[in-house]
Amino acid sequence: MAKLLGNDGKEYTVKSEQDSKFEFGQLLIHTDHRCIGLATGERSQNKFSVISNQCSAVPNSQAPEKWLAVEKPSNKRVVADQPILANIYYQTARHRVVDYWKALKGPHRRTRGQEAKERGDREANERGTLDHYLHNQLEGMCWYDYLQKLAFTLYVDKVQRHRDIFLVLPEKDSLYQTSLHRLDYSERRFCVTFDSRNDFLALGFSNMLMIDFDFEADYEKKREAAKEKLLALTSSLGFGWALFDTDHGLHAFLVSHQADYTQFRWIHLMLVIEADPWYAAFATVFGWQIRLNAKQARPDDYVARPHKSSYLPEKKAVVGGVDLFDFDPEQVLLFPSGTRQVDPVLLRQVRFHSYLTQLYRERSGKALDRLKCAIADLSIRLQVEEPVYTNRFIQAERDQILDLWTLSDQE
Repeated sequence: MAKLLGNDGKEYTVKSEQDSKFEFGQLLIHTDHRCIGLATGERSQNKFSVISNQCSAVPNSQAPEKWLAVEKPSNKRVVADQPILANIYYQTARHRVVDYWKALKGPHRRTRGQEAKERGDREANERGTLDHYLHNQLEGMCWYDYLQKLAFTLYVDKVQRHRDIFLVLPEKDSLYQTSLHRLDYSERRFCVTFDSRNDFLALGFSNMLMIDFDFEADYEKKREAAKEKLLALTSSLGFGWALFDTDHGLHAFLVSHQADYTQFRWIHLMLVIEADPWYAAFATVFGWQIRLNAKQARPDDYVARPHKSSYLPEKKAVVGGVDLFDFDPEQVLLFPSGTRQVDPVLLRQVRFHSYLTQLYRERSGKALDRLKCAIADLSIRLQVEEPVYTNRFIQAERDQILDLWTLSDQE
């Protein structure tokens, strides 16, 4: 038993599996698996950060002695018969968050930001502004739900993803179904993948933040509420967005600032504005990936379309028998008042995503069936060690995608 002082000024009695100290970053979990806090110092300091808003805080009527500080919560979504393996991935996820927390809370953060401002380094100054904003959002953040989802995503990446996901671009056919057949953003800023389990075609970017909002009902009302959250970020940070409606939510692309998915500040930002935590975990590992075709269970899913269906009337091109249209920037782009800052690289990528979505929304059936058969043929050839050649159906999809990438650069 230990008496800890929460950042809400209250004293809490907490049980711990570790009697010596509470490690920095250790999650404090109620016995019903709800997160109540995050340790911010050793036990001798008797302090921890109380979760009070976003994570179902423990009611005052429940006895404090029922609270438990756990270093290694089980993750039922990971293989139930391999708890040690599940725990390894949880610890990997936890250390990533703790390292980020330490960097954001550290005294050197303010020094670096001041130095960047003094030397006129605009990008460093903008990063400092974002870090300052996120630093002020640390208290009250619940990391437990995200950590469990990140642990499961890490497990999927290491154990099974290379068997199920085929890289359409960049080309790595000879490495298919090996641990080396992985996402690679070095050749281009984007990847295109195909998941043979659910015929899921996805476009991924390494440098363009996409925030995914999913709603269960009242879609229009909740889209407007999500836009208000984005507008708050435009006011605080000067961000500009490109908005696309989905069947059950909203996709917001950051078009004013490039966002490297390996920098955890962007994941933190997604959690701050309560975007889909599963997508936040997925993006941490795989980058900003966006589905391009309808789900199997929802063949009428329009996938994504410009906010308020704002396609321009003039046809841009005909590709694969599908008419492609550009979007209306006046309807799609959301900017701070009085500014219009757009990175042309990011705007091209948004246009590229729009073209691909239109294409595969209209012709995903037969096209993906051919692609799936070609990938199965490639898999068999690799298993029997026959020479690998580029299948014409796979190459046709690659050529078509690259044609759209070229088209997206023509304003």
